[in-house]
Amino acid sequence: MGREAELAWLESILARTIESNGQVVGVVGDAGVGKSRVCLEFVERCRAQGIVVHEAHCPAHGATVPLLPVRELVRSYLALADGDAEEVVRRSVATQLPGSDAGFEDALPLVLDLLGVPCAEASDLSSENRQDRLGSFMRHLVRTRSAAEAVVLLLDDAHWIDPASDDLVREMAASVHQTRTLLLANFRPDYQPLWAQGAHYHQLALAPLDERASRELVDHLLGSDGSVGGLPDVIWERTGGNPFFIEEVVQALAATGSLAGERGAYRLTAPVETVAIPATVQSILAARVDRLGERTKHVLQAAAVIGKQFDEPLLKEIVGPVDQDLAAALVGLQEAGFIHELTPYPQPNFAFRHPLTREVAYHSQLGERRAQLHAAVAVGLEKLRANRLGEFAALIAHHWEASGRRGEARRWQRRAALRVSNIKVGGWRRTPPA
Repeated sequence: MGREAELAWLESILARTIESNGQVVGVVGDAGVGKSRVCLEFVERCRAQGIVVHEAHCPAHGATVPLLPVRELVRSYLALADGDAEEVVRRSVATQLPGSDAGFEDALPLVLDLLGVPCAEASDLSSENRQDRLGSFMRHLVRTRSAAEAVVLLLDDAHWIDPASDDLVREMAASVHQTRTLLLANFRPDYQPLWAQGAHYHQLALAPLDERASRELVDHLLGSDGSVGGLPDVIWERTGGNPFFIEEVVQALAATGSLAGERGAYRLTAPVETVAIPATVQSILAARVDRLGERTKHVLQAAAVIGKQFDEPLLKEIVGPVDQDLAAALVGLQEAGFIHELTPYPQPNFAFRHPLTREVAYHSQLGERRAQLHAAVAVGLEKLRANRLGEFAALIAHHWEASGRRGEARRWQRRAALRVSNIKVGGWRRTPPA
């Protein structure tokens, strides 16, 4: 609700893309205004039309993990599951990158290395050669795949992208011209990518909802019962039209009993003058986390330490092997709107519905407890990603560093450095977020 004009505009850009007039779109706005939501709703509409969508997400720690979103895009292009063994990856890459195609000539070692599969040929490449060939491969991949079908590429939370990926996204953005590819990215205003330029680049600046759109959203959430008639004014005044804040206010009022009923059919249980609305969305989220049962809260906090996205096997390594309790906690967290399931197969993958939710859950636990969980995540990654440790070395180092285990962190940093020492970095115009 409240973003139909923006979605209609994106669909008009898509129509131009389908006519072999590839476009790049940046959706820009502050936290909570609905950047990711607009993009995700748009790509769902694309999927409903049969348009191929490839997604890559930049987690908050992503600036320290080279090529994370590019690797995710390539895995999606090649239909590789996250848990595929090395031999499965080798066969799939060899099948899908035909040697008869000049654009993919000699690309096999480079792609295998990017995907974390050991390849001696790739290790011999010079810095300049590696960077040039990665860029050439990504350009050719984008253009080749869009020749057969329209494609939408979504880059979520691009303000957290690493420099090496930023360079390659610039190559991809330049290559979509006169193709059937739409590159869609969302990011905060402090990120000013070098690829956000040219005649085929468009920017959609999202502001908080105006009063009319805000009321439409509130009416959609509350319903039409006469008792809630004065509540939209109060919510508008407190939230300033931030859609995420609006939804959290309604959920909080329902959780505390001020609203009875269900979404879209609530009634107010007390005079509107007595309804207390917290001053910030963070305070609402903190209260919601505190009201969770201990087991469910522990699962949420452990997931927050893993990151914005997490899979069930890794979460199980951290919180314990009691399958029934974990499954119940994950269902409860989905029903409460904290997380949502991304993919059910081959293993369940989840994501926080909003970065602020993850941030509040992360900081709702003592520093010592967070450090223990970071160490558990590092150990879990070492165990579950044993056949792809080169690919995950930087991420493992990040968790060891956050746990306070500097010796382990340095060991994995060295391993990550050996892997990426030939990767050229650059292309940023701003200081990465802390």
